[in-house]
Amino acid sequence: EPPLEENHLVLRSLDSDFGTVELSCEDGYVLHGARTLRCTPAQEWNDTFPVCKQVFCGPPPEIANGIVDVQGLMYLSTALFSCKLGYTLVGNATVLCGESGLWIGGVPSCRPIECSVPKEIPNGKVAYTKLQFTHAVTYSCRRGYRLQGPETLKCLANGQWDQETPVCVQIYCAPPYPIDNGFVEGLDHKFGVTIFYSCFPSFQLVGQNHLTCEEFGWSSSVPVCVPSDCGLPPHIDFGGATVAFSPMDMSFLHGTVIVYRCHKGYELTSDSLSCQSEGTWSKQSIRCRPTPCPLPANLPTHIMVTGEDLTPVGGVVTLSCPTGFILQGPGLAECQVRLLLCQQKNCGEICFFINCIDVLAQKAIRPSTDRKKSLVDFITIYFDYLFYFHIIHFM
Repeated sequence: EPPLEENHLVLRSLDSDFGTVELSCEDGYVLHGARTLRCTPAQEWNDTFPVCKQVFCGPPPEIANGIVDVQGLMYLSTALFSCKLGYTLVGNATVLCGESGLWIGGVPSCRPIECSVPKEIPNGKVAYTKLQFTHAVTYSCRRGYRLQGPETLKCLANGQWDQETPVCVQIYCAPPYPIDNGFVEGLDHKFGVTIFYSCFPSFQLVGQNHLTCEEFGWSSSVPVCVPSDCGLPPHIDFGGATVAFSPMDMSFLHGTVIVYRCHKGYELTSDSLSCQSEGTWSKQSIRCRPTPCPLPANLPTHIMVTGEDLTPVGGVVTLSCPTGFILQGPGLAECQVRLLLCQQKNCGEICFFINCIDVLAQKAIRPSTDRKKSLVDFITIYFDYLFYFHIIHFM
């Protein structure tokens, strides 16, 4: 009789006619050797008895982002699968070591937990790439609106968002501030609005005259109105200035009047400036220009002058003698500028009377004894200390 019990063998079938037995193993064991034995006429089995060995399953496979708790590796042993935080198990959590030495139940996987699709918000938008655990969504508002609430929401391990959905509210700046000695145009103070500041007459604005409501408040600080001050009056060459009137000492506020005077020999294009309400001087072209020369007067007898009255500096007039006289020296006089006080100068003989005796003498005709010669002293007059006509190349 085959040794069954001690070897965990099981007799599956017996054929007395042919003297054969079919063997198998108890559950949890696997047969190693011949499954069928036959009894020979010599009362012996034709082969050695098979051996039943206990069934073992190999270690169950590892899964990404998961944990395996192995209860054993023998037949009917189990292995328990679970996932790390933020992941959920897809498949069977428990697998069984089968009689064939393989785990029964398949291999599960761990999938990241996903949060619900984030809510859309009026006047804003939401941006994201994934909705899985540890990922975040970002909210933003369109121009003119400010986000109230968290900008970023993070997906938690339980599949919920970590904070409430934010909202977009319209941006408002602080109400426009009034200013002393001035006024503001515009009362609206929502995003994008521009207000304008102005000053009363005699005051000028220091700062920006317009402010725009921007994302984080007004575009610049509130200006102030100060008394209009024109600053130092313009300097002029060859002259000076005095304050004829000023509302306040040591300043050039609105209403201040500046009177200019030129040095001798120069004249003004305009005699005064006044400080205007906008803080600028009334004229900027004021200057001292050289005074032109009048036509020479009180000239010696017989000298005639041809030219323009009030001849500008550098201009010339023509000097000539009447018929019967000849001009000794050049016939031009130039208007010039002198920086020193001028004195009268004896210019010598200029015009001589033409005597027929002199003509006869030149032709070797005997002159008479009553020869006459007229001498006229020409005195050059210097005008107004600085300007005078100068005889060109006088010798």
